[in-house]
Amino acid sequence: PAAAEWDSVTAGAWYDGQGLSPVARTLLEICTVGILAVPTVEVSFLHLLFTIQTCGVTSELFAESEGGAQTTRFVGGTGEIPRRLADLVAEHLVLQAPVQLIEHGADQVTVTCRGGLVARGRRVIVTLSPTLAGRIMYDPPLPGVRDQLTQRLPNASAMKAFFIYDEPFWRADGLNGQLISDVGPARMSNDTCLPGDDHGVILLFLEGEQARTYGRLPHDERRAALTAELVRHFGDKAARPECYVDGEWADRQWTRGCYNANCGPLVWTTFGQALAAPIGAIHWAGTDTATQWSAYMEGAVEAGERAARAVIAELTA
Repeated sequence: PAAAEWDSVTAGAWYDGQGLSPVARTLLEICTVGILAVPTVEVSFLHLLFTIQTCGVTSELFAESEGGAQTTRFVGGTGEIPRRLADLVAEHLVLQAPVQLIEHGADQVTVTCRGGLVARGRRVIVTLSPTLAGRIMYDPPLPGVRDQLTQRLPNASAMKAFFIYDEPFWRADGLNGQLISDVGPARMSNDTCLPGDDHGVILLFLEGEQARTYGRLPHDERRAALTAELVRHFGDKAARPECYVDGEWADRQWTRGCYNANCGPLVWTTFGQALAAPIGAIHWAGTDTATQWSAYMEGAVEAGERAARAVIAELTA
C-alpha cells in the first residue's frame, strides 16, 4: 500500500531520516552497497524492499549458515555450473553468435545473429539483463513502456580482487581474513582458501563507488592501494602476495556491470509492470525478473523455469 511513497525516496534518504548514529549509518551503507553494488542514494527505498522481499532480511543475505546467501562455494568455481549444463545440451548450443535482431509476430519469431545465423521458432526467451536486452533491435519495435524501463535499469558496479599468498598467515594470528572497512578501497573481504591447497587467498570486494573509482585506476595503482589496505588490517606479511588478480564486471561485454540492475526512484511504480510481462512471442527471464533471490544465480534459475513453464503452457494450450 505504501509503494508510491517508498518509491519516491532513495534508500539513502530513508536511512538518513531514521536518526541513526554515524557508526550505524555507515555500517548500513556498507552492507547495503555490498548487496546492491550501488550507493544507496541511487536506488529507491522500494527497490531495497523488493530485494529484501525476494532474498530475505540481512541475516539471510549475509548468513553463512544453511540457506543463507553466503552458504556455498563450488569446487572449480561457479563457472562449472554452466559448463556442466552445457555438456547436457551441447548439440543445441550455438556460441560466438550474439543476437542482433528479433523479428516477432503473434506466434512466430525470427532471430538474426552476428555472423549470419538465422533461427526461427514460435517463442523466444530473452535472458539478458534489461539494459543489454534493450540493445537488441526488435521488429516491430517494443512498446514504449518496455523500452523506457530498460533505459532506467543500469547494471551495478562491482569488482573482485584476489591476493594469493604462500600460506594463510592471518590464521596463525587468530584472524579469519574478513574485514569491514569504512575507509576502503575495499569495504569487505573473505578468506577464500581452497580445500586441499596450502596457499592463502583473500578476496576483496569493491562495490558501488569504490568499484567505479578504483576500477579506472591503472592496474599497479589499484594493486598498491589494496595491498596497503590489507597491510593495515593483517600486517606486513600481506604486502608480499605470490599473485594478484582482479576484474571489473563493467568492462565485460556481456555483463557491463554486476550484480544486478537497480531501480532508481519512481521506476518500479511507473515502469515495473513491463519487467517480466511477455510481449507476444517474446518472454523475459534472467535473474532481474526473479521473485526469489533476484540478482543471485538462484534467481536466474527461478526466472528461467518460470519463463519455460509459461512458454510450454502457451504452446500446449
